[in-house]
Amino acid sequence: LLLMRAAHAVIFICGRTGTLNEFTICYEDGRLGGVLEGTGGTSAMIKNIIEKSNKEGPEVIYDSDPEKLVNRLIKLIDEKEKVG
Repeated sequence: LLLMRAAHAVIFICGRTGTLNEFTICYEDGRLGGVLEGTGGTSAMIKNIIEKSNKEGPEVIYDSDPEKLVNRLIKLIDEKEKVG
């Protein structure tokens, strides 16, 4: 819980129920999220969970390339910090 709330953004890779818990904490707290596509597990369900939640939340981005995913998240964090 503390780690999720201290992060500017969180990357979700594969996972099970713990990953689901971490995702919901981040989403509810407004943290940026990144999903590494193609890893299966809970991370493969995140798009569907967001759609079914019927709730506006923070930006969640998806990429199958880990380096691109990290770079995109860093860019979003930088943009968010310039605004806020």
